[in-house]
Amino acid sequence: MWNRRKLPTLSGRKVVWVHFVFGIAMVLFVAFGNAEAEPSSLMAAAWPTVRPVSTPAPMPTPIPMPALPFKPDVGNLVNGGQVTTDGEFFYAVELVGRKYEIICFDRSLNRRYTLSTTNSSFLHYYDGFVYFVRDSSDAKIHHRLFRIAATAGEPEQVSSDKVFCYYVDETGLYYALEGRSGIYRSDYDGSNPQVIANAQVNHQNGVSRLAVYDDKLYFIDNKDMRVYRVSLEGGEIEPVTQSGARSFTFAEVENIPHLLYIDSIRGSERLYALSLVDGRLEDFRLSCRYYNYLDGWLYYGDNAQNGALYRMDMRDPSRPRQHLANIKSVRIYVFQNWIFASDDSKAIYAFHPDGSDRRKLTVLK
Repeated sequence: MWNRRKLPTLSGRKVVWVHFVFGIAMVLFVAFGNAEAEPSSLMAAAWPTVRPVSTPAPMPTPIPMPALPFKPDVGNLVNGGQVTTDGEFFYAVELVGRKYEIICFDRSLNRRYTLSTTNSSFLHYYDGFVYFVRDSSDAKIHHRLFRIAATAGEPEQVSSDKVFCYYVDETGLYYALEGRSGIYRSDYDGSNPQVIANAQVNHQNGVSRLAVYDDKLYFIDNKDMRVYRVSLEGGEIEPVTQSGARSFTFAEVENIPHLLYIDSIRGSERLYALSLVDGRLEDFRLSCRYYNYLDGWLYYGDNAQNGALYRMDMRDPSRPRQHLANIKSVRIYVFQNWIFASDDSKAIYAFHPDGSDRRKLTVLK
């Protein structure tokens, strides 16, 4: 039980003092303490909350920055763009009737569905869309650049003119047009095109193999087949290779960036690695036409072995190379868990980077 004791009483002078202090406290509360009070719900729309000037506004809740979109290796588009990925699904072309349709596969390659029945080539995924060059009997859309949402839908036209080659990544969309002078950079839907490099593009004399690396746009000028580069904002064009190149891609070996390319002038189809730091040129003494690079490994079709697919550790070229498949590797596409290679352009095969679990993915002929 609570002991109900008699509470002590206050004298008259003490009572006056307590009332005085209590009154001062009430005045201060009304003057300042209620400045932060929210208005009634009926007056909230017409009476915004007023904060004292000396009171700092609360810090906004930080908005998490989205991760950079998955960027396939440059070599995948340079090799013809028959396979691309968003990091979760794969997209590949397959001959159905007389058209090359776009087929979507899950990461295990066990489930598939048709993304587009449009006759397509040169696939490249970026930011929710699969870009492709459309082939058609309709001259108004033949060889135009299109894109389709990776979740299905209708293709939308990106370029109004014929595209000779293109590249797309987080810095923008780049393309060269047939019969037009210049390399263009535009928004992803093709709007606001700007010329960033001058070059005459046609079937006999033009530009091929566009790719972006380290804030530079690299390309092959078909006049002399050399690799050149220019700033993404335009400006002076500078040569990169001293001789012609059939194709190129990039590799970072021991954190040193290299340009890999096939020498097209000497006719030997030998693979070279050019350091982009000090210009040192290395001859790997490999005869190949098709190749690609991923995570320190060079994947290539050996001309001396009828194009059979091999891989070599570029971090230690003295190590024995590894044989992966006895197929004539015309195109090679490399990803983290799967390697794709077209067998003499008849079919696309998939297997793991060590050559295991080989299977036919799509038919090309």
